[in-house]
Amino acid sequence: MAAYDKYSKYYDAIKGSRREELALIRKLISKYNRHAKKVLEIACGTGALLKELSRKYDVCGLDISGPMLEIAKKQAPRAKLFRQDMTTFKLDDRFDVILCIFNSINHLLSFDKWKKTFKRAYEHLNCGGIFIFDMNTKRALKTLIEERFSFHRIQRDFIITECGSGGDGVMNFNIKMFEHKGHNRYLLSEENIKEISFSVRDVADFLNGIYSRVKVLGPGNTAFPFSQEKAVFVCRK
Repeated sequence: MAAYDKYSKYYDAIKGSRREELALIRKLISKYNRHAKKVLEIACGTGALLKELSRKYDVCGLDISGPMLEIAKKQAPRAKLFRQDMTTFKLDDRFDVILCIFNSINHLLSFDKWKKTFKRAYEHLNCGGIFIFDMNTKRALKTLIEERFSFHRIQRDFIITECGSGGDGVMNFNIKMFEHKGHNRYLLSEENIKEISFSVRDVADFLNGIYSRVKVLGPGNTAFPFSQEKAVFVCRK
């Protein structure tokens, strides 16, 4: 079973509206490629971002999780969706903006896979197009491990997440989902979702070898509206 296959039905309720992330994306597109028309989101999940962006742009999305894409089809009916891996994706199109948001890049557990994704994004951009992605820094993952547990109730279901070390710098989200089946009966499902991080400097150095210009927002940048433990990259082809 792929990660997020069971968790997909709870994902949007737990993550919330994500208005701040959407506002940042709109701001960055307006600033760095204001004439953009075509947008691709890799690791698009349930399509929450595509839904809002489709009001202004021609949008496409891809994800490796079938259940996530099924939700995206309903949530973002204007989007063209593809089930592909973000490290190897190949589309017969080019885009003005490519997005990889909500620390999706951290799910790739080797730096070689990060590099492959960066290269695939570059190959699918129009000249002057931009690739925008965010990442959890090593400090961010450490903070999540220290916080350890989270609990959510979604209608009559319960979700418990435990963050812990998976070894070799990997953080593991162990997610237990208790689905109410009537009376006092619950069906337990479990998934493990892993993340890893690499040096922001190492990431920037590699990107600078591919893209014509790389801008890093946060950590420590007062213009960055979220956690000072995350970083956002804007890379121009």
